[in-house]
Amino acid sequence: MLLILKPVLMTMWKSRAFKELIVAMCEKVVSRTDNDLDDLAVKHLRDLLLPDTRIEK
Repeated sequence: MLLILKPVLMTMWKSRAFKELIVAMCEKVVSRTDNDLDDLAVKHLRDLLLPDTRIEK
């Protein structure tokens, strides 16, 4: 099962929609807690996965 699922997930990881899904799921989990540390972690994750400006190589 892992041999089939891993390549699919690794291919999907490059798409913006998949990254938005991951961030949205993390935000949903974090909204159930009352501390601020996990809020900062998800904000940092969002900034890393979904930057506002595009960096050209």
